[in-house]
Amino acid sequence: MTSTRIDNKSLKSGTALSAMSSFRFVIPVVFGCLLALPATHAFAQCETAPNATNEFNDLAGDIVDELNNFITQEENFITELVTHRAKYEMINRLYEFDTTIRAGLSNWWTNDLLPSMKLQSQQLSTDQVDQSKTLGALLDAQSENEALNDINQQEVESKRRYEPNESSCTVDSLAAPAGGGGGGATKAAALSKAVAKGFAQDDEPRRTNAKGSPSEFGQGAEQQWAWLQFKNKFCDPAIGHQGCTVAGDPVMAGMHANIPKLLWGNKQTIDMTDAKNREIVEAAERYYINPQSADPVPDKAVKSSTGQEILLERRANSARMNTIYNVIASMIGERVGGSGVNTQGVRVAAGLPPGDAATDASYRELMQAMSVDRYHDPEYIVRMVNYPEQTVRELGSINAIKMQQMNDIYKRQEELMFMEAASYANVLDGDKPGTSAASAPLR
Repeated sequence: MTSTRIDNKSLKSGTALSAMSSFRFVIPVVFGCLLALPATHAFAQCETAPNATNEFNDLAGDIVDELNNFITQEENFITELVTHRAKYEMINRLYEFDTTIRAGLSNWWTNDLLPSMKLQSQQLSTDQVDQSKTLGALLDAQSENEALNDINQQEVESKRRYEPNESSCTVDSLAAPAGGGGGGATKAAALSKAVAKGFAQDDEPRRTNAKGSPSEFGQGAEQQWAWLQFKNKFCDPAIGHQGCTVAGDPVMAGMHANIPKLLWGNKQTIDMTDAKNREIVEAAERYYINPQSADPVPDKAVKSSTGQEILLERRANSARMNTIYNVIASMIGERVGGSGVNTQGVRVAAGLPPGDAATDASYRELMQAMSVDRYHDPEYIVRMVNYPEQTVRELGSINAIKMQQMNDIYKRQEELMFMEAASYANVLDGDKPGTSAASAPLR
């Protein structure tokens, strides 16, 4: 607070009057106090102008002093009670805040929050760095995997372009024996032709009453031989065969007449190394084509023209009969083993019993496996899906199999036509005119 002091000069110059005007609210109080003072005896004075002025100045000086004392007291009051106490109260509150709150906050900030924030910042920074490292590693791994995948895809595609598919390999493996060397479908086809020729040649001595054959001594001897063979080997009481009560051979019983099983059963290969199988095939052909031969021509009749004509006719008939034998024997010969190829994997995968497949397959079984059985394998379609190049190769294999089948059909048609011609020639030979007069033109 700014103190206001009054002196005599300011009072004389009028400045004091202006200062007094600022304290106009104090003057009545001061004069009231003065009136309350006890009266003193007045001393008579000779009042002159100079004396009056001095007295008035002294009085004014006393009044000024009193006013200054009052002002000082008021200043001290205001300073002590208002300024100092308020200041001290504020200081005390600030001290109390500093002691009780700020110190605790400072301790909590310094010892708890600030270290936690530093640790959190460190952890967050470390986590960000580790996350960046992990993401980078993942991106590197992804790029590496993509590159490896591209390489693998290229290798697979290149192998698919230059290597046959599994279906094509199946055809190739069936066309050649395991372990390499000669064999396969080509060998089986050659064996079937040789066997067909052998069947016809082996039965020709019986049909011509050759020495050592069952018909050498006529139809009676041949019939006795055939009956004993039937009774001892092919008789089957289970299907009602007459003349026998016990089956001769369980394996051979009834097989001499079971041509469908030999040609069109699931078991497409006949093991001709087994003597029983050879005898079954020979009997089946004989019973089917020519079950009984004619009586032999007596030796005395051979020298006559009639006997010679009969022998020549039998030779011609034997030639035509050989044609029929060759056709039937060719169909059976295609079911003779000897290729060296195992078809069990392909045929069993198609749903056939293992016993119906052979480890030394015949030509017909090889064609059956390549043209029918392998398509019934459930994995066949799986190998074709989404692989157009395998489909293209498979079409090549299928076309090759079709060409082979067409060749087989053409060969079979040729044989059937030749057999039909032989049969028709035999009919024509039987209808020839007996004498020259019967063939003379009518008039």
